[in-house]
Amino acid sequence: VQQGYLNGEWPPMRRRSLLTAALVIRNLARAHVRAFSAIKGQQPEAQVGFAHAAIDIQPCDPGRLTHRVAARTRHFILNELFFRLINSARNGAQSIGHNLDFVAINYYTRCCVRAGLLWPPVVFGKACKSAHHADSGTESMTGSEVYPVGLAAVLDHFAGYGLPILISENGVATENDQ
Repeated sequence: VQQGYLNGEWPPMRRRSLLTAALVIRNLARAHVRAFSAIKGQQPEAQVGFAHAAIDIQPCDPGRLTHRVAARTRHFILNELFFRLINSARNGAQSIGHNLDFVAINYYTRCCVRAGLLWPPVVFGKACKSAHHADSGTESMTGSEVYPVGLAAVLDHFAGYGLPILISENGVATENDQ
């Protein structure tokens, strides 16, 4: 949804289609809940989940409130919203776990976020591509930061759901596969 309706990098190649992106997320959540119910109705012991492209999202400057708000908002939209829509998100310290038997994680990088001046970056934040972060990793062939420490942060977050976690994708793009 992010790449197709907000960034315009994947089909349908739309940029900043916020309302359409929200409708797509809602429809995907409804489809997941119906599919979960149908699968469990036919095969109750089946394990049902989905692969989530998780990003470790951090404020560019943790000392700035606007950066922290932008990072928290982006984290909520990209890493929590769908789980809440399918009624599987955390409820305080207690996990609900309805409509999901496990969480599959695709992790490749982190995103440092700073607040922007216009909507939506003022709330959603703008990715900071500068290498001024003290713990910046190297850059992969695809231009994303290699940041293995972020995988631990992502796993820690999703462990809070109280469900088994499967790492379904992880890696780095290199010229020589090393």
